Amino acid sequence: MSLELLSFSEKLQVDPLRWSICGGEDYRLLVNCRGSEFQTLSSAFEGQFAQKLYPIGVVEDGTPFQLRYLKNEKEFSPDWPTFQHF
Repeated sequence: MSLELLSFSEKLQVDPLRWSICGGEDYRLLVNCRGSEFQTLSSAFEGQFAQKLYPIGVVEDGTPFQLRYLKNEKEFSPDWPTFQHF
């Protein structure tokens, strides 16, 4: 997350992770990869673009589809609404 988002979130006392997940207007890259490949991908990305990648969740097989969110490397269950374009 950008320093600007963190600062603004602190001023408004809003969780910046909520905006990162639900905001939709942040223009940041969201990718997925195998957990075992994250460090390699993250290092290559940072070397190429001088920007870090941050793990924000885990996608697992399951019925029904489940998405687990991580905050400070701990699982949590947000009750936030999803982003709506209109």
